[in-house]
Amino acid sequence: MNTQPGASGLFDSTVDAMSVYESPLAQAQRHVDEGEVRVAAQEARVAFMATRGWDTTLAEDVLRVWSTTLDIMRDDLRRLEGRLGQGNLASRPT
Repeated sequence: MNTQPGASGLFDSTVDAMSVYESPLAQAQRHVDEGEVRVAAQEARVAFMATRGWDTTLAEDVLRVWSTTLDIMRDDLRRLEGRLGQGNLASRPT
């Protein structure tokens, strides 16, 4: 991914191509799925560090932040699912 400003002054290629074509519901589900993978991986890192007697303080802090973020993502997904059930998203393009 290019992180240097382009000629327009905006970053080029910073938008995930999938997000351009995803419905809000599909994007929210993807965020939850990816968040679950991140949290599981961080839980494994904390466990690995703990078995070796290493300090896990920072790793646990990161895990708490990612877990909280995942909770927010899940809330967003439920909100969108509720709106879809009421027909509020059904007319939007996917």
